[in-house]
Amino acid sequence: PLDFLPKKVNNIIEFVQLANNKISEETMFEIYDQYGNIVKKGFAKQVDVSNLQKGVYYIIYDGKSGEFVKK
Repeated sequence: PLDFLPKKVNNIIEFVQLANNKISEETMFEIYDQYGNIVKKGFAKQVDVSNLQKGVYYIIYDGKSGEFVKK
């Protein structure tokens, strides 16, 4: 299953196959702020979030959703 790391991030989020030695994999993604505004979207193995403000964000990827904290 595809997941993203880390959950508390400074600069880069990476999409990885946890069951396959954490190999990076490209996927479609959308990132939303706490108000539901889309702040980033695309298709990539990694996402640069260094320009986002500190706080909680929600991410939709590979048909799943998750949450991360921008430090």
